[in-house]
Amino acid sequence: MNIYINNIDWETVICNNNLNSDYVAQFKIVDKHIDADAAYFHKIDYNNSRVYQQSTNTVYNVDAIKSSRYLKNNNIRRGDCVDQKLSIWNKTKNILMTSLDVKNDNIIPTLMPYTPGKCISKDQYHWINHQIPTNESYRGKVFWSGAVTHQLRNQFLDFYKNINDDRFSISNFVPPSGNLSIYKTSVTSVIYNTFINNLTESDIVYIIRGDRPSTCSTLDALRAGCIPVFINCTENLGWHHIFKDPDNFRLSFNINNGDTFESIHEQVVELLQNKERVLFMKSNVKKFYDTFFRGKKSAWEPFYFAKVIDLYNKRFEIRSRETLFSPEVMKLYGVDSKI
Repeated sequence: MNIYINNIDWETVICNNNLNSDYVAQFKIVDKHIDADAAYFHKIDYNNSRVYQQSTNTVYNVDAIKSSRYLKNNNIRRGDCVDQKLSIWNKTKNILMTSLDVKNDNIIPTLMPYTPGKCISKDQYHWINHQIPTNESYRGKVFWSGAVTHQLRNQFLDFYKNINDDRFSISNFVPPSGNLSIYKTSVTSVIYNTFINNLTESDIVYIIRGDRPSTCSTLDALRAGCIPVFINCTENLGWHHIFKDPDNFRLSFNINNGDTFESIHEQVVELLQNKERVLFMKSNVKKFYDTFFRGKKSAWEPFYFAKVIDLYNKRFEIRSRETLFSPEVMKLYGVDSKI
């Protein structure tokens, strides 16, 4: 099978992620799109005309929107599907991957990468070079600290103002610059180290959508060995392709589907009181991170490749609620069974 990959050094990804060589050997990376049975364009700008030209057997991973005018006009800190108004979604029927907040039949939602090192005063591969404490024992703690980059986070903080429970450490993080986004004005490495250390001293961490449906803190939480509690975040990814039962790895809620912060809190308290189950779920978090991420320079790029193979096997026929995770990712990493 011939594959064309744009904007990724695939040989480096293979080397850096210790992928299954026998599986990878089935595919030949070609230099021209026209020679490929399947093609993947990585982080292509949404203004690129190629995205709008009908293409067969091709997947485009659409990059972030950099227009401050667009961000201001579309009020990205309120509601859901806040990027839906962007004209690209109605102008193309091509298969797209994106971490932007949009839901269309031809869209495959992706996840945010590690926080860029430049934003936290660290080197490019800080998750490899910065060793953190292990988190395999029972702590009896729940943690969240983040900037209020979406109205949902405001509602979350308002709820916890009325909760008096020392087991919960919930705080609004305001960078020293006062800017909501550390991507515009970086924070010191000490601030980030404190955040990571707080994670490693907790059993459970809330992962709440910001101005996108996924957050960089997902990888931070997994790296720190915490059970993630997703709220309106990282949905429709296909966790069942990785785990025998995703509920043995995380909790997942959606306020728009009838969940409330009160009911979420009650379920988190119930979990926290079950020491045996907490340790079991934390062990699954560790297995997941160790298998797919620990010591590896690329977070999600191999998952994109595996999804392209999965789509090729389906003859690029997009199915309802297509997910990023697929059976092919297990083969790519040489994993014989689900966690």
